[in-house]
Amino acid sequence: MEALISVIVPVYNVEKYLEGCINSLVSQTYKNLEIILVDDGSTDESGLICDMFAKKDCRIKVIHKENGGVSSARNVGIDVALGDYIGFVDSDDYIAEDMYEYLLGLSLKHNVSIVQCDRIYTNKVYADRVSPKREEEKLRFVDKVTALHELLCAKSVRSSLWSKLYKKELFETVRMDTALVNGEDGIANYELISQTDKILVSNKPCYYYYSRENSCTKGSVNEKIYENIARIKEYAKLEQNKRLKKSWDFNVALKSMNYLHRAVSQNNFTHFDDLRSNVASAKSILLHPIKYRVKNARFFHLYFLLIWLCPSLYKKMIFLRKRAVK
Repeated sequence: MEALISVIVPVYNVEKYLEGCINSLVSQTYKNLEIILVDDGSTDESGLICDMFAKKDCRIKVIHKENGGVSSARNVGIDVALGDYIGFVDSDDYIAEDMYEYLLGLSLKHNVSIVQCDRIYTNKVYADRVSPKREEEKLRFVDKVTALHELLCAKSVRSSLWSKLYKKELFETVRMDTALVNGEDGIANYELISQTDKILVSNKPCYYYYSRENSCTKGSVNEKIYENIARIKEYAKLEQNKRLKKSWDFNVALKSMNYLHRAVSQNNFTHFDDLRSNVASAKSILLHPIKYRVKNARFFHLYFLLIWLCPSLYKKMIFLRKRAVK
């Protein structure tokens, strides 16, 4: 009997993109899917679009709930999922037509509980029969500790839930942390990967990530963002592995740098000193550019040095970069 894959899609006010996302799911070459659309209190036509598709395809299950955030929506989806495997897709993105056939095949062939594919950043909406670019397949088996290190250090093992396929059994004790406003994917993946001996990473790009200006990763900086750092530090304190303790320090510093960039560009210096302290406290780690290099992050170590040694110049560089982008 074919394995059932439950695909969980949190939905909130995405009427412009939702049809394309769902079309990419119902047209998958792997047909034994349970598509769970969790309408998280949408105030636009998103809920109606979900119901419309459910009437056309019996594989689609729609849940309407009060707004509670993406983590809450994902948790509801996990709770009702009946599949042997679980996958996640964001409602403004879409996937290649063979994504789940490909990921499931790798999981079964190599007996691994987590498989990750690559993604493509796009500014184009979904088109029928989307297929990823063809290139020589490269598979990489990553042991647990290395995978956790790479996850925390923004390397090849990504924090996103949507780029992976998981065996359902891993979620018996794992749910999204609804107190986190950013980085909840990474925490969940840390707990999921911690249950495995290894994961499999493929370079095949199957996921189309649609980047929106008002997405949560580009929004304004507020008090919840700073509370987020404190929450991440709580997880870091629980780490027992000596190598991974340093990885957690790097992770806190990395998130602090991300928030600093956003805050400075918005002329918000309320928590500048606290965030700068998080970066400076990890300087012995950050000065090792090979082991702790952020994948595809130009200027990372330059920014770090400026935050550490000359914060006033750092602020000027952020302002100049913001002006150049406009």
